Amino acid sequence: MFIKYRLIESHETSTRVKSLILWLITLLLLLAIVFLQLRYDAIVTEHLDMRAPVHRFVMPAPVMRHLAFGFENVLADYYWINAVQDINKWDRRDTFYPEYFRIISTLDPKFEYPYIFAALTIPSKGVSESLGWLSVIAEEGMKALPKSWQIPFYVGVQYHVVAKSYEQAVHYLAIAAKEESAPEMVRSIYGIYLMHTATEYETSRALFTAIYETSDNEETKRIATERIALLDLIEALEQAAVAFRATNGIYPSSVDELFKEGLIHISPELVKKFPLFIDQSTGKVILK
Repeated sequence: MFIKYRLIESHETSTRVKSLILWLITLLLLLAIVFLQLRYDAIVTEHLDMRAPVHRFVMPAPVMRHLAFGFENVLADYYWINAVQDINKWDRRDTFYPEYFRIISTLDPKFEYPYIFAALTIPSKGVSESLGWLSVIAEEGMKALPKSWQIPFYVGVQYHVVAKSYEQAVHYLAIAAKEESAPEMVRSIYGIYLMHTATEYETSRALFTAIYETSDNEETKRIATERIALLDLIEALEQAAVAFRATNGIYPSSVDELFKEGLIHISPELVKKFPLFIDQSTGKVILK
């Protein structure tokens, strides 16, 4: 009996040691992944103009799923921090940035705010594929969080504002409006949207106002406020461009010409905040 007990005890000890070794190996692999990513970022940053856009090497989401080794939430938080830090260094075209959100949705699919942040930051009028990137991320979020009205609502807003795609905007806004937890303001905005009674700018402003009014997140409110200010600025510049054409026979080639003609009374600092240019053939103001 004593020998049998010793054998059992020895086997249990061996099992515990093996489990400990496996856990240590997993931890070391995770630390190695994080270290290599940090080292890569440090080397890139060291040799870059800090004002210039950056490129990040990011492993694809399916690969990260297999390298997480049980630390999915830790890695998801790591890439979320990167996404917040890199937004101002992203050139709007490099695919590393949307890949951050695909990784996060793969590792921690019920982490809601990254889906909302992606909807607010990824779409760009100058990059046609940006809404495609967003829709892939958003669909994952809607699958993982079917009770969230914010994800489809924010995506619908961007399909209206960025792509001018009424069909896609209605699709996502309808999903948001049907969710029981959606505020009454969201349902009202959806109803107004279907009626087509407002101008383009009035509708866009109303959509971002709804985002501002229904969010408790300060960063979301800040972004919504900035978008409303941008919409007001674009509308004022386009009205001034029409007045310029009435006097000069052509649309202005730049915003500076509107200032010289005294057609706009806006702080130059506000204009400098947004990279805008005027299409001289149409008078439309475009965000670069």
